[in-house]
Amino acid sequence: MSLAEDFEANQKLGGYPDHSDIADQLNATEIHYEIVDEIRWGHVVEYVYSSGLEFARVIYRQGSGDSEYDYQPEWTAVRPVLKTIVTYQKLD
Repeated sequence: MSLAEDFEANQKLGGYPDHSDIADQLNATEIHYEIVDEIRWGHVVEYVYSSGLEFARVIYRQGSGDSEYDYQPEWTAVRPVLKTIVTYQKLD
């Protein structure tokens, strides 16, 4: 089973996100957190966990205030990709 499948298999039904607890059980480490989109009454967040040479990503809607988003995580297996960004600065 992949790390993403392990997370998904251990996910509790309903309730608040518990992927950090599952990560502890699977000896996985959180290596990335990002707000990837803004939505009404909250935002979409992405976490990436690693264990050995395996990586798993979860994306879900996280509400704020009185929002009523259900916790519906999307787990996928991922791999790191190194990208180089070149920018150009004006000569003085």
